[in-house]
Amino acid sequence: MVDRYPVTIVVLTIAMEIRHLHRDLIELHGRPNKTYSEDGVRQLLTTILSQNVADVQTARAAKELFAAYPDYRAMETADHDELAEVISEVGLMNQKATRIQRSLAAIREETGGEYTLAFLGEMDTDRLRRGSPISKVLARRPQASC
Repeated sequence: MVDRYPVTIVVLTIAMEIRHLHRDLIELHGRPNKTYSEDGVRQLLTTILSQNVADVQTARAAKELFAAYPDYRAMETADHDELAEVISEVGLMNQKATRIQRSLAAIREETGGEYTLAFLGEMDTDRLRRGSPISKVLARRPQASC
């Protein structure tokens, strides 16, 4: 018969050390802000904003974007130049505005009018590898805006 008592002590010791480390990190840096959202569309748009830019700028632009429009439909149908101005904090604003609007349109078309990425979880893996409509939209290079 194997004595599991020493293993239990090691596991409990490690767990206590992790808790102490966590406490020390919070004391040193404070509690982290919750940046994760379960809204996949919001995460997608924030990811588009984050291309080639610092996290601080992405956070400011995302805050402005989500404050400026009441919903995804309003973002999709917004005047392109207005949307670009709202996200100007991140640079490449015209390209990113185009990509945001194309992505929202593709999501709406794929879902029959809703703004959700839930359909990706139901999609066949082979279809995802071949390229879903969303991935094709995101892969397209936006036309330069004048």
